[in-house]
Amino acid sequence: MHRSSLKSRGQQSVISYDVDSTTEYKEESECCKYTKMVREFNAETARYHDQLLALGGSSDSEFLREEMKRARKKACSMAVLVKETFIPLLKGTITDPSEISKQCDHERLWNTFCACVEVLEIHMRKTLDLQKSFPIYAGSSQFIQTGVMEPLGVDNIPVNVENLDVPNVDKMVLEREENNLLARDILKLRNMLSEMNRSVDIKPWTIEPLSEFSLNRSKSQSTLSDAASLLAFDPHYESRQRRKCAILILIALLTLIAFTTILIVCLVVLEI
Repeated sequence: MHRSSLKSRGQQSVISYDVDSTTEYKEESECCKYTKMVREFNAETARYHDQLLALGGSSDSEFLREEMKRARKKACSMAVLVKETFIPLLKGTITDPSEISKQCDHERLWNTFCACVEVLEIHMRKTLDLQKSFPIYAGSSQFIQTGVMEPLGVDNIPVNVENLDVPNVDKMVLEREENNLLARDILKLRNMLSEMNRSVDIKPWTIEPLSEFSLNRSKSQSTLSDAASLLAFDPHYESRQRRKCAILILIALLTLIAFTTILIVCLVVLEI
């Protein structure tokens, strides 16, 4: 009877442990999923920025602008997806105290995402200004000779066969239409930023910092202070330093004497 009760208790503890570990794994996987979404959007924004650096220069081309258009569309669609994913998480009410840490992680990711969206909007406005200042077909403006002939961040771009047969007059129209589409995308992104600020009012200074970061920072500061204190209270530190200086001075003097001796010998040989 006693053995059966112990066995049942052991089975219950194993089952409860499995449930808790499964719940923690699900929470960790969800957090990793949200972090991955923000990281991928950040990477796409950085890729768009790298392509933006080539606009108006000697490496600018029609294929670069097509690639930038695809990157912009992808980044905007990713921004909409992240926004629709995070707003329900941040607007929900917290009833369980264990959910507070998860909510703090969501707020930090939201703050990073908002900063990335603002940066993307700035890059898109720069793209519009540069494409208007340096059109490929409409106008007679010259590109800046930067010395870089290969497109930056554009590898193995497929050639659009349909655009090869389009006359230059139609390409001028398409170029202006692309600028209009870019301006509309900028307006949509700006309206989305306003909607995000209205829906979720989280001030960056109210977000709690990561506890691991502060812990590592305090550890590094304590390590530096310990090292400084060891150097300050080491009684043999100054004597070792004086000994090193004396050795260096002796080596310098010996080198100077050897050089002078060699020079004198060479002069005597030349006179003979």
